[in-house]
Amino acid sequence: MQIKQLEYLVKIVENGSISKAAEQLYITQPNLTKAVSSLEKEYGIRIFNRKARGVELTAEGKEFMRYARKVIAAAEALDSNFISGKKEHRAELFLAAHQLDFLYDGMLKTYEKFADGSVHFSLIETDRSDVVQQVLDGNADIGFLVRNDADAKSLLWNKEAGRLEIEVLDRGTYYICVGPMSKFYERTTVEYEEVHDGLQIALDMEESAKQDLYFDNALLRDGAVEKMIFFNTVAGCEHFLLNSDALLFVSKWTIGCFKNPEIRTIPVQINESLPTGGINELLMVRRAGEELNETERMFVEYVRARFEN
Repeated sequence: MQIKQLEYLVKIVENGSISKAAEQLYITQPNLTKAVSSLEKEYGIRIFNRKARGVELTAEGKEFMRYARKVIAAAEALDSNFISGKKEHRAELFLAAHQLDFLYDGMLKTYEKFADGSVHFSLIETDRSDVVQQVLDGNADIGFLVRNDADAKSLLWNKEAGRLEIEVLDRGTYYICVGPMSKFYERTTVEYEEVHDGLQIALDMEESAKQDLYFDNALLRDGAVEKMIFFNTVAGCEHFLLNSDALLFVSKWTIGCFKNPEIRTIPVQINESLPTGGINELLMVRRAGEELNETERMFVEYVRARFEN
């Protein structure tokens, strides 16, 4: 497969005709037909159906063209960014993370340094295992996630450790978020044993958590909770906190995501009954052996300085 062949396909699709495309490409129709046949043979598909007045994409051809256009766009991006004399500086920052309150301000401060130039930032907010996968797959260059000692996904880290650089940024205990209807609303601390009963909500996107394989941010396992509602947005959690006696376990790096002043955050006392020991770790992960670009270095410096202070 050659990029030129894919560009030929695009021209044929635009014209609905091999002959018209050949005229615009300044090549002979037999040579263009040969290029199409070569691709069809290489991939074992039929790209076009020949009609009396031209051609039309087959179902396979339609799918093939989606990928072909992506390949062409990627090739054009490579040319524009790396061919001598064409490269234009662009600030790039691709992140994947839990919902963590320090990320937004860090992105804003980094953006302010590059606001006069070309900027391409991306934040994928997702579950823990997908944060790791997004980094490994190259969709994100830096990932942030929370981990505890009793994490059911510990084996993942053993398996992937060689492909990742893992840095512990901070450690902290658990907290609960509650609204005015909660019996804990006026408390300054709570014991872990006190929160077994009643409605609990979880800010969790992982399918395995919803299937009761583990409760990451609720600290509760083995069916210890009778009433559990999962949300993957802060807004959903806030609604239930404000309108019921529900409580929500959070790490200290998620607290700032809850902006409503009526929602209170209360630390959970650390004791031996906590299945995780009561301590979380905030991790930063990235692919091993890759240098940070200027934008990433600035963002990482902001994050490290925040937690060093």
